[in-house]
Amino acid sequence: MAAVVSNLYYPKVDRTVGHSISRMAIDLGDTAIYNVSAEFWPDIHHWLQKTF
Repeated sequence: MAAVVSNLYYPKVDRTVGHSISRMAIDLGDTAIYNVSAEFWPDIHHWLQKTF
């Protein structure tokens, strides 16, 4: 449903299934990177504090 709504913002040539799947994959990747960084940031921050 979100892909259908978000397609309203794109030109007609960019409203294909392939483009929609590509945008969803990029969004999932962004979310995964954010979640991993949020999970491990305290450890990284602690390591940086000790190192520098």
